[in-house]
Amino acid sequence: MLIIIILTLVSSCKKSTDDNPKTVELKSPTNITETSFTANWNLITSDVKSIFIEIAFDNNYENIVKQIEANNTQSSLIIDDMLGATKYFHRLVVEFNDGSISKSGTKSLRTSYITETVTFTTSDDMTIAGKIYYLGSNDTPKPGIIFMHEMGVFVNNWNSSDVVLGLVAKGYVCLAFDFRGHGNSTPVDDLSILLSDKSLIANDLKAALSFLKNQTKVDPSNIALVGASLGAIMAVAGNGYEEVKTSVSVSGIEDGIYEIFPDLSISSALYVVGEFDIHDVPNGNFPKEAQSMYDISQEPKKLIIVQGASAHGTELLTSVSLVTEIINWIESQFNR
Repeated sequence: MLIIIILTLVSSCKKSTDDNPKTVELKSPTNITETSFTANWNLITSDVKSIFIEIAFDNNYENIVKQIEANNTQSSLIIDDMLGATKYFHRLVVEFNDGSISKSGTKSLRTSYITETVTFTTSDDMTIAGKIYYLGSNDTPKPGIIFMHEMGVFVNNWNSSDVVLGLVAKGYVCLAFDFRGHGNSTPVDDLSILLSDKSLIANDLKAALSFLKNQTKVDPSNIALVGASLGAIMAVAGNGYEEVKTSVSVSGIEDGIYEIFPDLSISSALYVVGEFDIHDVPNGNFPKEAQSMYDISQEPKKLIIVQGASAHGTELLTSVSLVTEIINWIESQFNR
């Protein structure tokens, strides 16, 4: 009996660090802008010694961006000096007068950015639809990046993807467009014609490149091309344009890469492919295709084979570390 009493006393004296929603309630953030947001909360007690808002890039709070102390009488706080188009996590950390600490649940948000729906016309009078993303705070022209999708997608998987928004957060201007026959671009009778005659989607890329270079917020001498599957072919095919500083191919093949420049010499290319993305169709061994393109490319170049992965195209880009590698590659090539 004595042992039980002692254990009970010890247990009652421990300082709690567990979440306590009865006394700490973090509400949804409001007033989200490109550079700030308002954190909101309720404290169902007045027995508070200190309040801190922790802001991090991850929900495990291993990479804390800042920790800001709030007044004990406050129920909201404006958090500023944030990066645009960036996902943040935040929580409330409260220390009570008895020394115990309570942490609220986590809320997430993404700071804002500008999205515009655009159209432009190809040399063969096709209307191409897309979306352009950038930071409103950009006050000088920035490098531009064009994203091209897979064959037959109903919704362009690049739109609002982590790769796109990660690059927007760096200040770049991003354009994701729909090839003819896809999305809101001009329909075609048979999508298979885009595989047999890649000069058609080459026209779409040329029009996209011309459109992006003419945007006032874009530095026309610094462009990158990023594509998945069908789009990856054009990302490499367009490597020969003088203003294209780098190409990123995700699950691409070699067939068609000489459509724009028959004497293309590929330089500054990143190839990404799943280890087991292999299919019993012509050109269906995507790791082999990526290796072949890597072998014929000039330095700088890089090949990433995602071990154990059979996913194809943008479905491959679920790893934060892989997304980061792509973003870092593009940024390094702009800074060469």
